[in-house]
Amino acid sequence: MPRWMALLFASIGILLLVGVSFFISLRNPWGVVLCGVAAFLWIGFGFGMKAKMRRKQEALGRQS
Repeated sequence: MPRWMALLFASIGILLLVGVSFFISLRNPWGVVLCGVAAFLWIGFGFGMKAKMRRKQEALGRQS
């Protein structure tokens, strides 16, 4: 995974987790749940993307 893409996934994930803490401080349960689920999905998507790209690189390495 290129560094810029990893930085993008990490930065957005951090912002979503900051959103969770912000909504906790406001005592807004819907905001906490929304940002928490979004963070969980975003981080999971990032891990999935990384694994997919790694498998693709390994497949290209075997063909050479």
